[in-house]
Amino acid sequence: MKSTQLGTDSSAPDPRPGRSILERIDPVVAFLLLVGLGLLFVRTGIDLASNIWVRDEQGHGPIILAVVLWLFYNKREPLLALPACPAPVSGTALFILAMMMYTLGRSQAVLLLEAGAIIPLIGSLLLLFKGPAALRLCWFPVFFLIFMVPLPTTLVVSMTTPLKSAVSSVASGLIYHLGYPVGRSG
Repeated sequence: MKSTQLGTDSSAPDPRPGRSILERIDPVVAFLLLVGLGLLFVRTGIDLASNIWVRDEQGHGPIILAVVLWLFYNKREPLLALPACPAPVSGTALFILAMMMYTLGRSQAVLLLEAGAIIPLIGSLLLLFKGPAALRLCWFPVFFLIFMVPLPTTLVVSMTTPLKSAVSSVASGLIYHLGYPVGRSG
């Protein structure tokens, strides 16, 4: 005769349906997943630090990153206190979108897509690990990452050139009216 004890049947459904992915998978696997994703974006960070963030028009990137890390650090206790109510469908869809953006951006050297993939990736991890409440709690740090994503140089030049000309015109006019000889070209 076959005897079964209560709770030993591995095919039985999980009695705690609100468990997050972190609770369902092995902690080592979850840690390796997060480390792997982090390693993917290390090269992006190196590219940003060596190419984009050294220029004046995009030099605010490291400051934005530091502020976002500080904002997440301040949200750590309420985030950990949230109950696990994962949203696997929307979290997985957002994760796939982030990985597609990253892959396309990395393979085609489009730093806008590559660095921009960090935003849906963080959103997907929040949805997968803690659920929509975590995304609502951390919406501002996730949104603020938009300002870290490098803008295309042509867009920056087309937006700042008229501003530079206007400032130059006003400054030269003001200096001329104060009695100083001034010349302006361009």
